[in-house]
Amino acid sequence: MHVRMIPKSTSDRKLAEVATHQPEYTQDNVSGTIVGIWTPEMFHGVRVAGYHQHFISADHTFGGHVMDCVISEGNVEVGAVDQRDQRFPVQDRKYHVAKFNMDELKDAKDKSE
Repeated sequence: MHVRMIPKSTSDRKLAEVATHQPEYTQDNVSGTIVGIWTPEMFHGVRVAGYHQHFISADHTFGGHVMDCVISEGNVEVGAVDQRDQRFPVQDRKYHVAKFNMDELKDAKDKSE
């Protein structure tokens, strides 16, 4: 299993900044669960288009965004996701007056993925 992980962010470093330095790890002979979602290209921006998968080991000590893997045996379950529920902090005044730089946000997202 080959994964990458975003290091834990702190209050003085934005997640987008931390996400630009994602270390990669490899572990052999590990059991666990892969959870993934496929998003059509037309929704890129809301989600990352294409396949996006994460792994967590059975003992919860290893995991991250799946870069590559070799599966010797397993079970596959497939289910349709036909909606997305996204919530915003509408009760928070700081959210209402915040100024978002969309170009900066898009650039940060692209760098982190």
